[in-house]
Amino acid sequence: MEQYLITPAAGKRLIAKALAKHPAVNESLASGTIVIIAGTTNGYVAEEILSFIGQAENFSRKRFFRDVVLPLAVL
Repeated sequence: MEQYLITPAAGKRLIAKALAKHPAVNESLASGTIVIIAGTTNGYVAEEILSFIGQAENFSRKRFFRDVVLPLAVL
């Protein structure tokens, strides 16, 4: 058995890529609505799904997290 170390960001991206191709997600996309709550991993998921459907152009996952609200000037 081989083991690989990846960064937290790479792990989140891997989870997002898998979810974007998951049959249940694709079925929901085909029927019309999918809801993604805020969260750091979910920001990657939203980005991958929006890329998959060709709507990621103006999306930024930088402010897609829970429990903290920052003014735009902080970013």
